[in-house]
Amino acid sequence: MHRHRLSHLIPTPLLRSVWVAIVLLPVMMVFAQQDKPEEKKPESPPPLPLAGRLIFAHGPSLVGNLNGATDKTISWKSPLFTQPASLRYGALNSIDFNRPKEMKLSPDSVAVTLHDGGRLYGNLLGFDDETVTLKSDRFGEIKLMRNQVVSLRWLQQGDLLWSGPSGEAGWVYTTVPGEGRRWHGGSHGVLETVAWKQRSTLGMELPEKVEVEFRIRSSELPEFECQLLCKNQNAIIRTWDDEIVTRRGSEHLKLMSLGKNDRVVALRFFWDQANDSGMIASADGTILGQWRSDSEKSGQRIEENGAPLVYFHKRTLDDPKKLAPPGVTFNNHGRDLTIEFLQVRKWDGKIPKPRQRPDSSGSPRLELTSGEVFGVFSGSVIRADSKGVEVEPSDSPGTTRRIPFTEIESMVFDQTAQSKRGKSKPDADFPIDLTFADGSDLRGNLVKIEEEKLHLTTPYSSVPLVASTTNLTRLKFGQETEPEFLNGTFFKGDRITIDKIVVQGSWVPDEGNAPNWLLPGALGGVPLAENEPFLLERAKPSAETPIPKADSLVHLASGHLIPGKITGIGPKGSWVEIQSDICATTRFEGKNILAVQYPGADLNPNGFHDAGWRISKGKEGSQITFTAAGEDNRSRLNIEPGGAFAHDSILQGSEIQFVLHSNSYGALRLRMFGASAQSSDSETTRLLLAHFGDELYCGAEREPGDFAIRQDIAATPNQPVHIRIAWDDQKLTVFVKGVPAITVPVSDDYPRNGYSLVFEPASLWGNDERGMSVANFALKAAPGLLASPSILPEVKERALVIPRFRRDDAPHQALLAWNGDLLRGTIDAATDQLYSFRTGLETHHIATEHLAAAIWLRPPLSEEEAEKAAKEVAAQIEAQKKKTEEDVKNRQVIVGRGGQIVRRIDQNGAIVIAGMAGTVQQTAKAPPTIDGFHTLRLFNGAALAMKISSFGPEFVTGHADELGDCRIPAALIGSIQSGKGGISADASLFAGWQLEHAPEPAPTDGDGGNGGIDSPLVGKPAPPVDLPLLTHGNFQPREGQIVVLDFWATWCGPCVQSLPGMIQTFAQFNPADVAFIAVNQAEAPDVIRKFLKQRGWPPLTIALDAKQDAGRAYGVEGIPHTVIIGPDGNVAWVSTGFRPTGAQDAASVVSELLTKAAQGQ
Repeated sequence: MHRHRLSHLIPTPLLRSVWVAIVLLPVMMVFAQQDKPEEKKPESPPPLPLAGRLIFAHGPSLVGNLNGATDKTISWKSPLFTQPASLRYGALNSIDFNRPKEMKLSPDSVAVTLHDGGRLYGNLLGFDDETVTLKSDRFGEIKLMRNQVVSLRWLQQGDLLWSGPSGEAGWVYTTVPGEGRRWHGGSHGVLETVAWKQRSTLGMELPEKVEVEFRIRSSELPEFECQLLCKNQNAIIRTWDDEIVTRRGSEHLKLMSLGKNDRVVALRFFWDQANDSGMIASADGTILGQWRSDSEKSGQRIEENGAPLVYFHKRTLDDPKKLAPPGVTFNNHGRDLTIEFLQVRKWDGKIPKPRQRPDSSGSPRLELTSGEVFGVFSGSVIRADSKGVEVEPSDSPGTTRRIPFTEIESMVFDQTAQSKRGKSKPDADFPIDLTFADGSDLRGNLVKIEEEKLHLTTPYSSVPLVASTTNLTRLKFGQETEPEFLNGTFFKGDRITIDKIVVQGSWVPDEGNAPNWLLPGALGGVPLAENEPFLLERAKPSAETPIPKADSLVHLASGHLIPGKITGIGPKGSWVEIQSDICATTRFEGKNILAVQYPGADLNPNGFHDAGWRISKGKEGSQITFTAAGEDNRSRLNIEPGGAFAHDSILQGSEIQFVLHSNSYGALRLRMFGASAQSSDSETTRLLLAHFGDELYCGAEREPGDFAIRQDIAATPNQPVHIRIAWDDQKLTVFVKGVPAITVPVSDDYPRNGYSLVFEPASLWGNDERGMSVANFALKAAPGLLASPSILPEVKERALVIPRFRRDDAPHQALLAWNGDLLRGTIDAATDQLYSFRTGLETHHIATEHLAAAIWLRPPLSEEEAEKAAKEVAAQIEAQKKKTEEDVKNRQVIVGRGGQIVRRIDQNGAIVIAGMAGTVQQTAKAPPTIDGFHTLRLFNGAALAMKISSFGPEFVTGHADELGDCRIPAALIGSIQSGKGGISADASLFAGWQLEHAPEPAPTDGDGGNGGIDSPLVGKPAPPVDLPLLTHGNFQPREGQIVVLDFWATWCGPCVQSLPGMIQTFAQFNPADVAFIAVNQAEAPDVIRKFLKQRGWPPLTIALDAKQDAGRAYGVEGIPHTVIIGPDGNVAWVSTGFRPTGAQDAASVVSELLTKAAQGQ
């Protein structure tokens, strides 16, 4: 007679939580196939219906079908590629299979918990010293090694109606959430979610008296609600902060408090529906609270059975349609929630007895349906068969007791050797976890997959198991994902984006008209499917294999950037000739050229060491400081109120990341995508990051100091926070601690006008600015990213304005130095070493080593072109519906003097219209791009679009009409993009350099003029004035100072006649009280200096109104034009034209203003 010691049994382990994203195959398809009569198998069987998402070890995923498997690899067929890829297990994290329309519970009666934390189902046939034998719906008859079995738990037995949670099977949603927000089945049959405010219901008709026992877990303090619902009645347990309560309406009863380190809650919930009463107990049976329904006693509290009791208002639920389905509902109110254990059973309505169950002692036992626990003391199992077990109790030696399985709720073997899967290193011999919709969870090693059967070896069976793939939800390969942002570095491999799907791996140059892609862990490359638009990006070669720099880059108006050595430039830049190994065409007409660029140092994307970083506000050492870390003396940027740190061209990539530091509280503003650091609010996208206590507020700013888009994220006070910002052509996404926080679409409110970035402290919700810090800054740079000189907007604007005296000899080019200086003129000739450059009457010889670029300037529009463009713009304005009435009002076509209303077309293709009342802008049609081509960007900064004929192996070859046949070394290619709109010159630093004539104010007749009181400006606040001075600095009036603005030009006879008297008259006033400013209209500084030298006038303050913005603001329609601004900041007097008494009249007004000011009027 065999005698089996009960000490060989083990107690049920704690379930654990492992996140699993479930996507399952349709069940009905499998059943339909089983019902079909036998047919002759085709020679090439169709792929298995195991469709889903493959997740690689480094994070990204790929949709497709599992075609098969061996003990080392799987075969994965993705619709993105023409062939299946064979992938090694070591490169894979998991496969999540598509979810079925219906998830059914296992028909078996027993849940088996295994040594490694696994779970399967079957009907118990018996056990002996070595094995446990079951008949399983999924596996057939199997024998499990006895020493690998932890417990057997019956799913339904006597009063036990449900034991689980058994994965997702049996659970339903009121409203089905998105895939990432669902509850998911996990290892050991648990059910879990990482989505806030997501609920799921175990749909069932509850008995009139019911007990629901559950154990839940969270990674933080649990926040949840458990609701029992039947028809129009319910009972609720939920968390309120750190308390667990039962509640109805405004009444509640505290059951227990949670400590700050508590992560598990285990409760027993008793409900008597007929009497609308119930109680809640701990797992060991200790009563925590009770309730009864009595409207007259509602709110009263008493003590009963040693526990508090509350009376609730008796009620029924009004609208069942708004409720969850009948059954047991859990709702997650925190970061995550895992249901580890759940039992539903009939309740006899009695006070629960304290349990004998030794849940943590490791003792073997039989748990009976009567509540008796057999085996707390030692005893022996004499025999076991398909009906039950015969035991010899230790307290009655020589006697036996027959216990049928119908009376057993669970059999617990020995738990002491159990390992918690997911916490320890995966077993190298059994690296794969398999999860099914019914909660089955196995570890093993795949031998093969064929004919919808999984063949796998396991640690708990001496022979391979064969399992049906029906409702297979996940294969886990033991390799944890590691998103690229976790280490503060970017993924360094190649990647290809296909229809917004990012796939990492590496490009294998090979012959053919489609790229050959090597997926991570693949045995070989697979070709990309035809007609799939893609963006292929390659990792920059290491320092050991440097890429040679291009001698120069020729920027063409079509968007091509051609590398080569300049062999010659024709007079006035009429042509450029290069020596290039890239393309057959080597001579380009000047009309098609934007610039010739001379590459400098590569832009440094890491930290704050690139030469383009600069202080845009404040001073180093006070508002701007740096903190060193190791050898990096600029590891951390510290910005105090009043400071700002900027780069005009750093955002030439696809994402940035950094670590945000704050002291207690504070807000940081990021100004992004402006043309320069000086770009205004309306010309940039502004983000706010505010760390206040335990909250981080992340959002986009529209009104200063407030959010238009916002997300709140929990954050530890005074601790650094990792920020990542990624963007594409359509949107920008901010990630906080690796989690997407906000998405900001590209729009008029959040534009893209350039590549600038500014960090500065911000005032949020009226709070003072506080010092903020940014550390570990990094940019994910575009291929071939080169450092670019910073060109201040005002420098570019002045360079594009042609003064009156130069209209007949307009410049053709501008030479750009690395410090941002511009020299206008005309190229007479050039080689790869030297430029012969004419400015005015002088010719300069300039070495190319001193140049960043030579820029081709477009001539001003002729009157005919201007009129035609103006009519087109007016038609567009008339035809298009604007978003608001304000938009319509602001888009007026204003005709200026002389009929020349179109000033220029800017780099974004917008037509800018000038009139005396201001300048307005209307976006024209987008410039054409080269469609149907592949766009190639090279590591040396070059870019070109062509039709590719071959993708390798050594050279990528193709043809472009403008370039001829092209042959590019594969090693030089940084990215390849297919599809429409891949190349354009719009965003180039050298686009939109179109000259414009300075508009001329009309001089008045010599004896004309008005008396100074007719202007509508009189009595109104003076428009702000901030103009550069001829000498140095800018003019800004001081508060309380009288300002006399005299608008003039050297070519204006009446002005020249008027100015000497004005100078002499206003020299008599104290400069501290009265400022006399001669505001020159749109003339070059050298012209003004030469004129003053010739005239010999006394010293005077001259301001430069190069664009005549100040003239338009003050209504200047003719010159001379004099404006007097009083000490109160209002316009006091305006006069146009020359009069002999003009200076004395103006002086009288000033004297009167001084007298009133002295009298306090």
